[in-house]
Amino acid sequence: MSDKPDHQFEEELKSFPEYDMNPKKAEDIHDFLVQEANQLDRKDKRRMMMRRVTAGIASVAAILLIAIVSMNFMGDDVTQPSNNDQVNNQEETPNENGNGVTGQSEEPTDDHVSEEENELSDEEKIMAKAEEIISHLSNKKMNEIANTVHEEKGLLFSPYININEEAQVFDQTEIQNFLENTDVYQWGVQDGSGFPIEMTPGDYFDEYVYNKDYENADEVLYDEFKQRGNLKNNINEVFPESHIVEFHVKGEENEMNWDSLNLVFESNEQGEWKLVAVVHDQWTV
Repeated sequence: MSDKPDHQFEEELKSFPEYDMNPKKAEDIHDFLVQEANQLDRKDKRRMMMRRVTAGIASVAAILLIAIVSMNFMGDDVTQPSNNDQVNNQEETPNENGNGVTGQSEEPTDDHVSEEENELSDEEKIMAKAEEIISHLSNKKMNEIANTVHEEKGLLFSPYININEEAQVFDQTEIQNFLENTDVYQWGVQDGSGFPIEMTPGDYFDEYVYNKDYENADEVLYDEFKQRGNLKNNINEVFPESHIVEFHVKGEENEMNWDSLNLVFESNEQGEWKLVAVVHDQWTV
């Protein structure tokens, strides 16, 4: 191969003007090029970082969106009742007359009943309890009577309006088995004869407790004493903090066979009115 082309190339290079660059200038150019390279490198890094940040933000946004949609979906399932639930809630319940009543039962709750009781006066509470007790006595439901007896003082029985110091007193448990008790007690002294009243609780009940139809009494009085016989009424002396409900049954025309049953109430530690005495009254000599 000929060396002419190479020789010609060298001659052309020599023809170019020679330039002797100032060392300071060369250093400045070098520094400039390095700075530019560093700036380009930083720009590339920032672009990469921005891409990563953007991708991260997009991922977080997507996760939040999915979570919100899921929560809304679950909330709909919880808060919206099914058709079956709506039908069950609207089932008819019979009222006292046997007629259908749409919707839920309107029976009062215990809290509602307690609020109504708190709004009643003491007289209204005691009168209502007295009527209830008379009904239980009429049906000889001694278990129900026991629930109304004062927990600490028990229940005193007196055959006459003047209470004797030796009157018999029974606690709640004894009242439950009152009519089944076959023991003989002395309840007082008979008016006129002076003989002791010695009976079983069952016999005493028939003679001096529910001996008349007090459930249909001719007169019912609250804390109002009427002198009907010649015996002194000392109920308020024996029970000074009591309230008394009298159920009075009139006697037959021109007869002195009237009777009264006095239910005596006192408050317990809880502020409830409890039965403390059943005092019979009748015409005496």
